[in-house]
Amino acid sequence: MKMISVDDIWPQLEGKQTCANEAAGKVIREAWAAATTNPDTTNGRGASSSSASWSIRRSVVEYSDGDTALQGLYARPEGEGLPDRLPGVILAHTAVGLQEDMILWKLDQIALLGYAAFALDMFGTGRALWNRAESLAARRPITEDRSLMQARATAAVRTLSQMEGVDQERLAAVGYCFGGMTVLDLARMVRTDGDDAGANTPPRLKAVASLHGILAPISPGTGGEDGADLAADDAALAVPRVLVLHATADPFVPPEQVRAMEEEFSRRGARLEVVRYGGGAMHAFTRPEKTSQADRDAGLSYCEHAEEDSWRRVVELLREEFA
Repeated sequence: MKMISVDDIWPQLEGKQTCANEAAGKVIREAWAAATTNPDTTNGRGASSSSASWSIRRSVVEYSDGDTALQGLYARPEGEGLPDRLPGVILAHTAVGLQEDMILWKLDQIALLGYAAFALDMFGTGRALWNRAESLAARRPITEDRSLMQARATAAVRTLSQMEGVDQERLAAVGYCFGGMTVLDLARMVRTDGDDAGANTPPRLKAVASLHGILAPISPGTGGEDGADLAADDAALAVPRVLVLHATADPFVPPEQVRAMEEEFSRRGARLEVVRYGGGAMHAFTRPEKTSQADRDAGLSYCEHAEEDSWRRVVELLREEFA
């Protein structure tokens, strides 16, 4: 099987480090190539059966949250059988950042489902941050002030909604790890259709999906719209459908955090589904390069059945909400 060449399909990223090391990059690019050539969506990696004749137009998009210059990645399918206006899907990256092979692969997967896919930039660098201290420094401002996280994610939703040929009424968001927190914070944002809709309020999302995401709530004093004062009837109008795909052995998300998240979105009146994976699934269960003992000691471990089932559920969620 021909391996994906990142430099060939993303010449804008030539010379940038898009994987932790060459061995890890090889594993991900092999999985990416298999996903591109396999039309079966039920195996967790395949593209849509309609996508065989589609190509992907990829571009780098400069945007901002008002204060910070950001750089997202956009992938749009082209070919026969596509509508004039495509549903749009935000893809939220891990703690590593935007320009990494895993996110590039998932961006293509979403595009091959027939959707306009936009990978947002939460750090304001565009690149991947492979140094842990650098990644922690980039995350700290937006985890300590969740209103900043919401504003930055909102800028991406608004940017995608304004893309030519994107259906503003059919938008969703999918996030991995740190990106899971990002998309849940988008789901937490109050959305009204009246004059009191805030300037930072994004177009309404129909659904969000968090895969081995960080589920920490917005605590008092950390900023952000947590909706604690919302009446249930009002909250139901504001909150999209929420899918949380979680490994029970994830050391970064304690059980009480999962319960608190369930109680919060229940209070909001959200259509919430939480899927718990056992059988060896840990944090990063979708990442096929996480197979070493050192990875497992760090709480990271690929789990094939969890990867396959979680992707199938994401595909079903998007199709149902975009129908």
